[in-house]
Amino acid sequence: MFGSCCFNEGDMKVTLGTGTFLDVNMKNNAHGSAAGLYPLIGWRLNNEIVYLVEGACNDTGSLIQWLLKAGIVQNPDETSSLAYELEHNDGVYFIPAFSGLGPPISDDNAATGFIGLKATSTKQHMIRAILESIVFRITLLFNMVISETGYKIKRICVDGGVANNDFVCQLLANILGVQVERPSSTEMTTLGVAFMAGLKSGIWNSTNELQQFRKLNKTFQPASDENVHKTYIKEFNMWLRAVERFKSWYVR
Repeated sequence: MFGSCCFNEGDMKVTLGTGTFLDVNMKNNAHGSAAGLYPLIGWRLNNEIVYLVEGACNDTGSLIQWLLKAGIVQNPDETSSLAYELEHNDGVYFIPAFSGLGPPISDDNAATGFIGLKATSTKQHMIRAILESIVFRITLLFNMVISETGYKIKRICVDGGVANNDFVCQLLANILGVQVERPSSTEMTTLGVAFMAGLKSGIWNSTNELQQFRKLNKTFQPASDENVHKTYIKEFNMWLRAVERFKSWYVR
């Protein structure tokens, strides 16, 4: 969060690594939630403590690794272009529950799988369904945060390996209706440490000076056509129906 310059209350960052972690700057409010969000201390600087609220789902990069292990793709970079070869998922959905389904579903006994496969389905449909499921899980966390904090989110900073996937970032912008910003370097932890050390040693005097070092690789704007947003809300709701079929699978 510090490396992404999320210094203001309501700033949101999504880390897309092995898992997904959605964090929001809560300033002085240590926000907890019975639905599965949890408070964290973001940082302490000059005796001021800044709190974050975080929501997580455990399967993100692990899904891409499964595609590689299963031989469906040879390189993670090709997943975006293969997904873009299709205009839609043709009714194929994927439930990403290798580690169960986290909040707000919170079902450790859920199963992973595809639903809606047809004789005409291709590996592109499977890849697209997996990438869409990553975004749909983020959408659940985003909706939780909005409902509990009331923040009006206009932009999301992303980092982590999966943030390099253009399809995921653009779909995230389209379905949430917010600007998605991907930095030139998606490894933000080291940069955050450098920023903090520089402030403490007097190289910089305030966080305002750090904004100049935040360089973006690409900015993803929501689709100007409102029908794109409406279409993906429908797809999201269909995915939620599919989730119901996979819940509590391992309960005996």
